[in-house]
Amino acid sequence: MERTLTLGIACLCLAPLFFWLGFGMVWWFTKDAGGGGEDRIAYGYFGVLGGLALAGIGIAILWYLSSRFLVLHSLRYLQIADAILIVGWLVYWAVNTAQEPQRLSYEGKWAALEIEVKAAKPLLAGSDIASAISMDYIGGQNSGNFPRSEAVRKEGEFLILPWATAPMYVDKWQMRVFLHNKPLLFPLDLPRLPTQSTDWSSWISPVQYQEYVIPADVQQKLTLRYRLRLVPATENFH
Repeated sequence: MERTLTLGIACLCLAPLFFWLGFGMVWWFTKDAGGGGEDRIAYGYFGVLGGLALAGIGIAILWYLSSRFLVLHSLRYLQIADAILIVGWLVYWAVNTAQEPQRLSYEGKWAALEIEVKAAKPLLAGSDIASAISMDYIGGQNSGNFPRSEAVRKEGEFLILPWATAPMYVDKWQMRVFLHNKPLLFPLDLPRLPTQSTDWSSWISPVQYQEYVIPADVQQKLTLRYRLRLVPATENFH
């Protein structure tokens, strides 16, 4: 019984590795094969079949060899290997779970991310701020964007454009702002799973996004601030 249980655990732990090895082999031999979308889908199915086939073959060989040549006094080594494999899979699961988008769920409440972008008038090149600037939440999944161009206000030489959204999942708290279609990135310093509403942040400057190099005047004269509100389910944006 002990031998059977030990072999069963080893097979279960190694089966995914055999599967991905088979899938990877099919991918390697077909990656330069070309073809259209239907061909790529077919290659994907072949990869799955190859992975399943290799997993079955690998388990069968492992079971046969272990059953035939594994003597009782060496069973302990296989049990140690089983323990190492189990710990490895648990670590793999924990790392992948930590990287999964965090769902924002609050009993009787929902999360509202409120943003204000402040831009110096010369940056707008004579355009209305709501036309010159647009933005989106790229840190996860959200439910609707709520630009509030009617609430634009002046602050000295600057114009301020309010905006809001309802984030549902968070991978990274990030806002992407477009100034005349040029992208800028604003990382937001918020907990992965906020437990309470926050005050307005200080005004922060953009960081480089992709290949676009931020001009010095934009770096200095376009800023953003944010806050997160946990809103009662009966309340809408206002």
